[in-house]
Formats: sequence, C-alpha cells, structure tokens
Amino acid sequence: MGQEGSATPSHEIQEEEAEEDEAEDEDPEEVEAEAKDRPKSDIPITASPRTPHTLVVGRSVSSRSLETRLALLEASVSDLKDQVLLVHCDMWAGFDEIISILAFLTTDMEIITHEACSTCHHYNNLGTSCR
Repeated sequence: MGQEGSATPSHEIQEEEAEEDEAEDEDPEEVEAEAKDRPKSDIPITASPRTPHTLVVGRSVSSRSLETRLALLEASVSDLKDQVLLVHCDMWAGFDEIISILAFLTTDMEIITHEACSTCHHYNNLGTSCR
C-alpha cells in the first residue's frame, strides 16, 4: 500500500473499521465453537447495539483498540484544528482584501459624485447666464 508512516489518521481508522467488518463476517458457528473452549470472562461480546464494533472482554473494553482509536482521533482533531486555523487566516486575508476594495470603490464613488455635482452646477450656471 505504500509507506505506513504517511497514512492519515482517518485512513488508519477506516482500515481498522474494515478489519472489524471482516471479523464480523466470520461464521457464527465457528465463533461459537471457539467460545465453548474458553472461559466466559474471555469471550468477546458486543458492547451495545449503538457500538457493534466495540468488543467487551469479560465486561472490560479492549483497551489496546480503544487507545489506538483514541490516538488516531486525537491526531485527526489536531489536523482539523490546523485546517480550521488555515481557513481562519484565509478568511481574514479575504476580509482585508474586501475592505480595501470597498474603500477604493467608496473613494471612486465620492470622486464621481463630486464631478457629477460640479457638472450639474456648471450646467445650471451656463443656463442662467445665457438667459
């Protein structure tokens, strides 16, 4: 697949979920046969209907899997924070650009308004002087 060090946290989570999906596809009879040979405290059971991928081993959640997932989620959150910061900086730069454009347009509009008033006054003065 390439370099393992370059995988993103979300990609690693997806791979882990794919492995868990494969484990769920196992034949229930084979799993049941294996379960008969083990003590009850070692039999993996589903944590809840909301989290079918979370296994409980003897009433305690598999800590290695959770620690791995937590580390990956923390890395994802860190990546998201960095992306939000970049978006924030881009927005400020965009706002500064918009402000400068509006200031330029305001100045242009003031000049145009002044010239229009001058032209109007000049026209009115010409009209009164010719009568």
